[in-house]
Amino acid sequence: MKYMGLFLVGFGFLFTNCDNNASDIRNNGPTPEFDSVNLVSEEGGIGTETTILNSNSTDRENWQKPQMVISLLGDLSAMTVADIGAGTGYFTLRLAKKAKKVIAVDIDEELLGYIDRQVNKNKDTLELNIETRYTHADDPSLSPEEVDLVLIVNTYPYIKNRVNYFRKVISGISEGGRLVVIDFKKQKLPVGPAIDQKVPANLVVSQLDSAGFSSIEVNSSSLEYQFIVTAFKNREALKYVE
Repeated sequence: MKYMGLFLVGFGFLFTNCDNNASDIRNNGPTPEFDSVNLVSEEGGIGTETTILNSNSTDRENWQKPQMVISLLGDLSAMTVADIGAGTGYFTLRLAKKAKKVIAVDIDEELLGYIDRQVNKNKDTLELNIETRYTHADDPSLSPEEVDLVLIVNTYPYIKNRVNYFRKVISGISEGGRLVVIDFKKQKLPVGPAIDQKVPANLVVSQLDSAGFSSIEVNSSSLEYQFIVTAFKNREALKYVE
């Protein structure tokens, strides 16, 4: 697969030493401080660089606020959650502590292998309710009504043919279930991709509406640099934090 350009989603700077970093990580094994680099492919679809780069996890936690995000999702104890574009499992590993089951979906087998290794190495501390699932860029790889919640973080702009893609996503969500999209506001920010690589929240809402989702809500205040769009499958809107 050929790529048009390399940029680090959420970190806003270009790495020139990817090969060296990749070699070091493969030899030493990745840690939770690492996350993936997302690319735009000339062939279309989501692309994930097989190189895993140091994302400065402390800084990311400051603006991504993963624990707060997960708390906004409510009680997940009886839910199956799909983390689409899971990468190295930044959210997958955290969700596993709260949800009944987490399906980590990605187009990169190497990144999914990282998640598997993390689970295997930390069986005493990690929940064993994670399934990794390799897929293709145009397929969320969900069986009909398989999950109660789909979470897509820092990935939406790199999905091509979005209306068709999210029609497939909605078919994989149970009745009354929901999709949560978290991505960067379309403005100049100290983190994230360039402005022209961002999709505004109102376009996300329009595309999800066309895909068949309903009761779509936008939360622009909980995260400084990102919006949270929540969309339901055949369910009246629940009150979401504004």
